[in-house]
Order: sequence, then C-alpha cells, then structure tokens
Amino acid sequence: MSSGKGLSILILDDDVLFLESFKEFLAQDGHLVYPATRGCQALEIVRHVPLDLSFLDYDLPDLDGIETFARIHRQRPELPAIFLSGNSSAALERMVLEVGGFALIRKPFDACRLRVVIREAILKNPFEGLEGDVQWRN
Repeated sequence: MSSGKGLSILILDDDVLFLESFKEFLAQDGHLVYPATRGCQALEIVRHVPLDLSFLDYDLPDLDGIETFARIHRQRPELPAIFLSGNSSAALERMVLEVGGFALIRKPFDACRLRVVIREAILKNPFEGLEGDVQWRN
C-alpha cells in the first residue's frame, strides 16, 4: 500500500462522466486516482505507477475488462481488481470471480458499500455480510 492514508488507484471506464465523478469521489476520500478510458491506456499506467488497487469497467471499446485484467495480472499479479458494470448478469459475476477479480460492483453503486469493498480488497479478506450490488470472490 502507498504511504499515508490514501491509496493509489487506477480507474478504467470509457464513460467519461462516470469516470470523472468516480475520480472525484475517491479523491475526496484521500486517494490518488489515475483515470483511463481505454484498456491500453490502463496498461501504460500499470507499467509506470505503483498502484494499490484497480477498478476495471467490463465493457470497453478496445479491450474488454477481462482481457485488460489478464494483461495487468501478468505484470502485477498482486494488484487487486474490482470490476464495474451496469450488466447484472450472473454469468458476468461468475466470469469476473473465476478469472481472479476481487469483486463485481454494479453501477450505480452505494458509496458506503464501495468503501467496504475497497478496504476489504486491500486487506484481501472478503466481507461476507454484504449482498445485493456486490458479488464477492470466495
């Protein structure tokens, strides 16, 4: 984890309005945020920035979130990835968890639950009491 209270976080999402509001939300909590709108851009950030956590949108125009995660994981296998999606399919949840994602958070998300997911991803100990818009890796 980075020094100090805040984390160094990558956010990958092609929805620029969502990306900016999510970046602002995380920055208000004291985190240093590195935004990207394309998978290839996120890969460059991962190569050059010491990150503590990543948020990856599933639906992207260049690489999908799963492929982006696979490429990031080859470089930084210890970097936790939380997937974001507006898709509520159970198949997507299973796929994200099977490839090694920490959690899938459905958009729009609850701020309190998101903070718990961030904390647990850093601790690498899933909180089993949450249900609803978060699916945990077992």
